Amino acid sequence: MNQLYEHGTLTPLAKPIVDRVIESALGSLDAITDNKVLRGLNDALAAEIERLHVDAANPDGDPHDPLRVLRELKQQLDELLALVDGHALCRQTVERLAAVQGQHAIEMAALQTGAEVQNRKLVASTLARVQKEGVIRKSLEQYQEQLAASNLAREALSTTVTTALKRLALATSSQAQRVDSVEAHLASLAERQRECELQLQQVCGTGWAVYLERNAVPLVALAVAVFALGLNLFS
Repeated sequence: MNQLYEHGTLTPLAKPIVDRVIESALGSLDAITDNKVLRGLNDALAAEIERLHVDAANPDGDPHDPLRVLRELKQQLDELLALVDGHALCRQTVERLAAVQGQHAIEMAALQTGAEVQNRKLVASTLARVQKEGVIRKSLEQYQEQLAASNLAREALSTTVTTALKRLALATSSQAQRVDSVEAHLASLAERQRECELQLQQVCGTGWAVYLERNAVPLVALAVAVFALGLNLFS
């Protein structure tokens, strides 16, 4: 930065003090060149030094003016230091906020990663549950089909058993009728046997030859009836 004043017109006491102040101010400007407060202070200081230069050339000037200027300059520098401290504090606060924001970003990334992992687990669990439900549904359908087939088979077996029972009842009825017929026929044969025995007793005195000649036809009929009865029983 260009120097804006001449030192030759200042008093020997004020000159080194002003030099040190200006050097310190210029160092602050090097640190924060964009600070408008420092630029304004530099301009005001240059104007005041120019005024001191004019006053020093005037023999009627007040010799205490340089001290007043230095006091004002110190006050302004104190205000400047307060502003610089505030700026540093703000910068530290911004840095802390940036650090907190970075930590929040890391935590958010971790939470997002965890959420993605949980989402993948949920998707996998849902897919497994859907597949399991599909297997259970398929097994249930197969069981229902088997149950329907079993019901059909049971109905068919019931129909077959019913038909067989009806046929058995019919056969039993027919057999009972046949047994009744055989019993009646046996009773008839027994009756004829008794008749034959009576006839044999009657003709016993005349001999077998005469009996056979007279009863050949009934005897043959009796033999045929007995043979037919035997066939009927075996069938």
